[in-house]
Amino acid sequence: MKPRMAERFSHRTRVSFSGIGIEIKGEGTLSDLSKTGCRIESDTRPPEGTELKLEIFLSDYAWPMRIDRAVVRWTKGRAFGLELVSLQSAQRDRLTRIIMKFKQDVGH
Repeated sequence: MKPRMAERFSHRTRVSFSGIGIEIKGEGTLSDLSKTGCRIESDTRPPEGTELKLEIFLSDYAWPMRIDRAVVRWTKGRAFGLELVSLQSAQRDRLTRIIMKFKQDVGH
């Protein structure tokens, strides 16, 4: 497992995901988020290496943030960690704004 590349912020919100090239769909709770990854808790547990599309339901907009490609890097119990590999530039900008807000909220 690679060390974390970016600071993660605790944030609980709904997330849905589906496999890329594999039949898997699920919903869960995103429990932390960074510019490069996130942690999800779900009853659906994709195996390590699985590529997923994500929809993260954040409070900044009425519509979900879409991640085009994320890779499962680890699993433990009901939780799994994802590396965010590919997202459109508008979604990357949105993620950056969300992370900046989290930093302000915790006094960084």
